[in-house]
Amino acid sequence: MIYIDDVVIYSKDEQEHFKHIQQVFHCLSKAGLTLNMKKCNFIQKSLKFLGHLVSGDGIRTDPDKVSAIRLFPTPQSLKEVQRFLGLAGWYHRFIPNFSEKAAPLHALKQKNTTWIWSEQCQQSLDLLKMDLTKAPILAAPDLEKSFRVQTDASEVGLGAVLTQEVEGIERVIAYASRLLRGAEKAYSVSEKECLAVVWAVEKWRPYLEGSLFEIITDHAALTWAFNHPKPSSRLVRWTIRLQGFHFVVKYRKGQCNIVPDVLSRIPNVDNSTNLIALNQVPLSASMPVDLTQIAVAQNNDQDIQDLVSAIRDQSQPSDTSRVHHTIENGFLFRSIPDGQNRQKLQLIIPPIHRRAFIQYAHDNPLSGHLGKLKTLLRLLETVYWPTIRRDV
Repeated sequence: MIYIDDVVIYSKDEQEHFKHIQQVFHCLSKAGLTLNMKKCNFIQKSLKFLGHLVSGDGIRTDPDKVSAIRLFPTPQSLKEVQRFLGLAGWYHRFIPNFSEKAAPLHALKQKNTTWIWSEQCQQSLDLLKMDLTKAPILAAPDLEKSFRVQTDASEVGLGAVLTQEVEGIERVIAYASRLLRGAEKAYSVSEKECLAVVWAVEKWRPYLEGSLFEIITDHAALTWAFNHPKPSSRLVRWTIRLQGFHFVVKYRKGQCNIVPDVLSRIPNVDNSTNLIALNQVPLSASMPVDLTQIAVAQNNDQDIQDLVSAIRDQSQPSDTSRVHHTIENGFLFRSIPDGQNRQKLQLIIPPIHRRAFIQYAHDNPLSGHLGKLKTLLRLLETVYWPTIRRDV
């Protein structure tokens, strides 16, 4: 796995691992690339990657970062609250009901709200810290095994869980939840349940496409959709979208379908899918700043937060043929048409990190010193901010 300038080699056993190392060395040598041996680690049972600890057991939080969050002092200002939420929010996928538990802190960020550090705020802070110290381990997906998708819908949102059976135990691969948008709130119960299935399956397409998987639901949504005597155009579109997948549907009573049921009833602070830690943010170029720092900076920037609020309030244009903004994996992106009926995502860079990106794009040793135009074009491949042309 290659992420920017990091190369992660993973294998089933030592013998296979040595072969993989030799293959990687051969590829690097053939490409004329070198490694800094001081930064290399070999034959590790676990490693830190993108703020997470990855091992054969699964994916967990980084103990050093969790310790920093646990020792975070009681906030004395809104900026300190935003800083804490940025740090803790990086691990929201590990905390059940994160949105609900963090609600008192997020309430302080609302416009025209008087700063009052209440008992509820302190309880929220303490609870999030405590939950982080006992965060679960998320299992890594095994593409050789079948997946199971559990879905549910409520009056306010959709919930889903992607799992696999590992040695007889059902392990969580990813959690996901989002709010119902606009007209979706007026859907019937069956339509909402069917929407939950379509949304979850399409979100996890990279795992599910081309293989047989199970859909677990507490409602006969799909049966109802496929057998409706007079299907609406919406139902027809949904059934067509699902026909490209190979799955079986199993019914599970509501009380046995607790996790997705709870997720669907919690308005998520981040409306994007909460995928596992190794799910890549859509960037293709090197970055001079750690993604964790960008996440915190975005959370602390008022202009960016205003855009995020607009997206969550559904006040952004729904026409994807135009330039608009979107939230992906917790980050704010600018989305622009690429001329091929697809959208190109540019990560929004807060002011504090813009100079670092300009210097890196201009002085990157892999491409030499670029002129203004080429530096600008290089940046626009992956990032954006309103004054980028003037700044370059």
